[in-house]
Amino acid sequence: MDVHVVKQHELPAGELIGADHGGAGVCVIFVDAPPGLGPSLHKHPYEELFIVLEGEVTFLAGDDEVRARAGDIVIVPPNTPHEFTNSGDQRLRQIDIHVSPTFSTGWLLQRCRAADRLVTMATRAARAGARPETAGRVCGSQAGRHPRSTGGGRWSRLSLVALVASA
Repeated sequence: MDVHVVKQHELPAGELIGADHGGAGVCVIFVDAPPGLGPSLHKHPYEELFIVLEGEVTFLAGDDEVRARAGDIVIVPPNTPHEFTNSGDQRLRQIDIHVSPTFSTGWLLQRCRAADRLVTMATRAARAGARPETAGRVCGSQAGRHPRSTGGGRWSRLSLVALVASA
């Protein structure tokens, strides 16, 4: 393999695909995200490393919730469902390294702001001591159509009750 110099600003969508650049064994995503944003639940058949350069980020990986700040490196094992969100009040800058020459992502859940608001409401209600049925009724009254991994669906009161019960 010859030495390559790649200009980050010339990469499509801020992503380096190793296979397109001399067969490098990794793919890299340069993240620059405003507060509250991040990818929805997904997994890869390889490890993924996250190098946090600026800001604060919260990862959900498997059964773990991990907070990381500038200077931290988070390593997610292969086939582990994970997502992250910029949980700070400033932009999140991080480098995501996929240990594979090509991207392979299995999306498990699509995220939308309305669904996030319902989840937040249900979780707050549960933490405040509301019974699942009550929180489900309150949140269910605001439910509408939201994308899910199986396509368009409806957040039913039952699904919100289950969500609150598990919070």
